[in-house]
Amino acid sequence: PLILGNEKEISRRKVWEAKNYIQSAPGLPGGYIDLGVAYADLGKTTEAIDAFRAGLERAQTDNDKYIIYYNIAVTHLNSNNLDNAEAYLELAKDINDTEEIAELYTNIQHARATNTKPFKENTTR
Repeated sequence: PLILGNEKEISRRKVWEAKNYIQSAPGLPGGYIDLGVAYADLGKTTEAIDAFRAGLERAQTDNDKYIIYYNIAVTHLNSNNLDNAEAYLELAKDINDTEEIAELYTNIQHARATNTKPFKENTTR
């Protein structure tokens, strides 16, 4: 569905939708992944990480675990927690060594070298 509004309104709507998804399917990781991404978009790092971890507890496939680890890495990167970003990126890489991993690793190294926020957002939905 098309969601209208500014970026913050859209992210708030995504939080609401993710919470509804979780209510209807609490045992699946997808709602928690969506919730984590929505919180990350709002800059709510702690809430995002908590949601991703809740999804990780429910993840049964390597693909779900990869998505969660990758998104935790991105969330840490965007919060300038570079050591945590790299640690979670390594967990994702152990599952699936993709071009996304290489690009995010480059972003972490760039942030380390320049002491600046990454040059683009990287969350995977």
